[in-house]
Amino acid sequence: MPDTLTAAQPSTPGRAPLRTARIVGLGHRLPDTVVPNGPIAERIGVDSEWIVRRTGIRERRVTADDEGAAAMSTHAARAALEAAGIPAEAIGVIVVATTTPDHLTPPTACELQAALGAWSAACFDVEAGFAGWIYALVLADSLLRAGRGQAALVVGVEKLSTVTDRADPSTGPLFGDGAGAAVLSRGDGPRAVLATSWWADGRLADALKRPGGGSLRPFDARVLE
Repeated sequence: MPDTLTAAQPSTPGRAPLRTARIVGLGHRLPDTVVPNGPIAERIGVDSEWIVRRTGIRERRVTADDEGAAAMSTHAARAALEAAGIPAEAIGVIVVATTTPDHLTPPTACELQAALGAWSAACFDVEAGFAGWIYALVLADSLLRAGRGQAALVVGVEKLSTVTDRADPSTGPLFGDGAGAAVLSRGDGPRAVLATSWWADGRLADALKRPGGGSLRPFDARVLE
């Protein structure tokens, strides 16, 4: 483990790109409250096995009202840093993937930085839907390979229970809450990120959409009706 890492330093111009980065620590936040299929199935007029046959899901976790994306991220990130055996000051970049931030601004990554005391890190969020975690991992890996820091923290977090209509049979059974975090370190070794792939098809952008709450249709009385 990279226990000799110290505070992140600015990247050096002209530094040769690294061959690999590797995952050195993992953490997660799994809420205590379990919502089984039964109540949701009853609400949409089906049985529990109907949900299992179509989704493979038997239960989902839901966090407390007062615990949002930043709090879940912090819990997962601290566990990942402890597993990695490195201090928060060694993190050079924080990337958070989420579609359900606590606020539109500031980025969840900045709130996470403040909670951890990772003052040397560049911080930003990625909003890429279900692919967000992969996008964040690819970005962090690429930045480390380019010499932009010694270590990176990647977090995927969602509080989808707040935007899920449990009475909708097409989406109501699907979503829950939670967070996962990974610490990446420059260099070779176990858990190296050997290959990545990312892709999107914008032609399917309307397949799953939250039409209200953006700048085109902000939340107001008309949208909430």
